[in-house]
Amino acid sequence: MDQSPAPAAQNRRLQTAALSIALFTLLVGVYLLSYSGIYHSGDEIGYVRDATQIIRATASSLGHGGPFALVLASVLGVAQKIPFVGTLQAQFLINIVSTGLGAVFLFLLGLELKYDRRAALIVALLYGLASPAWVYSKLLFRDPFVATALIALAYFLVRFRVHRSFVSLGLGILAGAIAIATRPSAAVVAPFVLLYVTVALLAQSGVSKSGKRIPRPVVVFVVVVLLIAVGASLAAVFTLYTKWLDRLLRFFEHRDALAGLLVSPGRGILFYVPIVVLALAGLVRFARRHPWETVLLYGPIPFALLMVSVHPMWWGGWNWGPRYVVPFLPYLLFPIIALIEPLVTGQWPRWGWIPIIAVFVLSFVTEAVGAAIGPNTGTFQNMEPGTFFAWYYAPLALLGSLSQSNPDLAWLYLRGGAASAVSVSYTHLTLPTSDL
Repeated sequence: MDQSPAPAAQNRRLQTAALSIALFTLLVGVYLLSYSGIYHSGDEIGYVRDATQIIRATASSLGHGGPFALVLASVLGVAQKIPFVGTLQAQFLINIVSTGLGAVFLFLLGLELKYDRRAALIVALLYGLASPAWVYSKLLFRDPFVATALIALAYFLVRFRVHRSFVSLGLGILAGAIAIATRPSAAVVAPFVLLYVTVALLAQSGVSKSGKRIPRPVVVFVVVVLLIAVGASLAAVFTLYTKWLDRLLRFFEHRDALAGLLVSPGRGILFYVPIVVLALAGLVRFARRHPWETVLLYGPIPFALLMVSVHPMWWGGWNWGPRYVVPFLPYLLFPIIALIEPLVTGQWPRWGWIPIIAVFVLSFVTEAVGAAIGPNTGTFQNMEPGTFFAWYYAPLALLGSLSQSNPDLAWLYLRGGAASAVSVSYTHLTLPTSDL
């Protein structure tokens, strides 16, 4: 008897693969146009130094980049063997690829939760083009890398719940481990991961396709392994962030930092991620349909915001907007899908698109400004938290800087025969800039 999948199922898989590739290609193409391939902060220099030491076998540890440094070292090793490829410029492609993959995982998560594929695709594009993910794709910070690992974690956990696939559970745990090893503060997701997986194992939907329940010893084993993982994650946080925890106990001394993180023109989420208002508007609708996924995605958000607000440098140094919130952007923005689906399926009137398009345009312009100007702006280099509430540092107030500074775009500065003979995407790899 033929056991091959039905043609309809095969067509859906092919369509999903094609849309995923198209989404990734589109976003990477946009990110290459805003690529600059140059240092913007001391942190970036530190990551490249760590990668160089790993390649030279002189590193005593992976540095504070963890797996991110390993990936940089891998790209560096390959680039060194290819003539005419700038090794530093090649490393600056890491977050371009990582952010594109993060959008793909967001798209796949929407499909796994049975949303219309058009709605899932729109949410992925909103994340990729209307959030700081775009700006950070061109920078050599570890935050976009962590964001991709965290959304991969959520996607594989949902696959585990829906399909009873322990392979997906293993991949999810691996993605979570990569995120935490890269940035230990990502461990705030660990308790919610444990809760989600435990509920998935014990729920009535835990019956497999064959009609048999998952054996109790397997449930116990998985829960024990997750408890150990959660304990290790939280122990890492307690060890590395002892001072943070002390500050958290004295939270009201840092309430100005939380306000700065949320609503200040110079670093506030509201100003740098305008589409967050769409996510908040869709949260109740999303929660009614997917209560446990809401716990998984939104449970860590308040704790992450509190942790960032008590950080001694909550503004994140030289950066665009709320840098330390970037790893949680996919979780924060995903509920937008609950607003998009009834519009694309015709359940709501067409005029409902008007506020969504308006917020999208505002967000797109905001991120385009950050991608084009980059560190040439005063807000990027601003290190005085007392000034973040000044309207001068609002992202759209910096539009005038476009005509007053050199855009942070590599392709504008190509000269000579190479500029006319070689495509833009290829020259991104061959810019004649020194490695260090």
